[in-house]
Amino acid sequence: MIAYIILHYRDFEITRKCLKSLKTSDEKIYVVINGEDKLAEDILEKEFPFIEKISLKKNTGFAGGMNKGIKKALKDGADWVMILNNDVECCENFCKETKKIISKFKESKIVFSPLIYDKDGEKVWFCGGKYSRLTGRARHIKSPKKVYDFKKRKSDYLTGCAMCFPGKVADDAGLMDEEYFLYWEDVDWSLRLKRNGYSLFVMPDIKINHIGSASTTLESRSYLYYYFRNHLRFLFKNGSCFLIPIPLVFFTINLMRIFFLWFFFYGREGRKKILSVLEGIKDFAFRVEGEKVFN
Repeated sequence: MIAYIILHYRDFEITRKCLKSLKTSDEKIYVVINGEDKLAEDILEKEFPFIEKISLKKNTGFAGGMNKGIKKALKDGADWVMILNNDVECCENFCKETKKIISKFKESKIVFSPLIYDKDGEKVWFCGGKYSRLTGRARHIKSPKKVYDFKKRKSDYLTGCAMCFPGKVADDAGLMDEEYFLYWEDVDWSLRLKRNGYSLFVMPDIKINHIGSASTTLESRSYLYYYFRNHLRFLFKNGSCFLIPIPLVFFTINLMRIFFLWFFFYGREGRKKILSVLEGIKDFAFRVEGEKVFN
């Protein structure tokens, strides 16, 4: 059995489109409602009665919400799990092709993601990830074109936007680190999976469109805070004690470059961005983890 887990937060219209795009009645689907949302619960009850909902009293972040869904699916007997952000739309035959891939690999220690397009389906948003231990930076492999020329591609990491894995992952490598709350938990988990013998692939036979972030706006206060706070957490958690100064130097140089542009070319808005990043760095230094409540 394969279980699909969708993490809902805030805008149910986005979640509705994701659920409709799955187009399957054969597989088990779970929706994790991340924080109290009575409206979402009512809509699920009326429009998607076959879907199992998991309601959490508070927002536990990406890793916390997904982990709750994964544990429930495994408890119910799922052999494989596919996690999906609610801000994605699955392309034609997504579930059918996913099942074919799983049938082929069966008990293999493999984790895979679909080929991920942008919201218009015209450009490739993710067809693999590159991670540098030297700089500590992770970047998506993108393409301005719609075409692809690979049957499957190994990847240094996979994005939590869409990831499929066998249930035994939980015993072999554990689940995602919930202290990240938001951002970098997928890269962290990917490296842990690899250390435990798993191979990571992007499979172009299954495709989704990534509509965009449903929880934060790019370069919003919360995005900048979590991204830079958690990047530091990631570096110290995954870096060698002898090599950690090197990625920290790259981190600092990149930060100075960004701060210069924001300060001199973006005026008051740029200075607000700088303060958001500094707040994240400060909270990392004082070991503040989990959710940050913004006034």
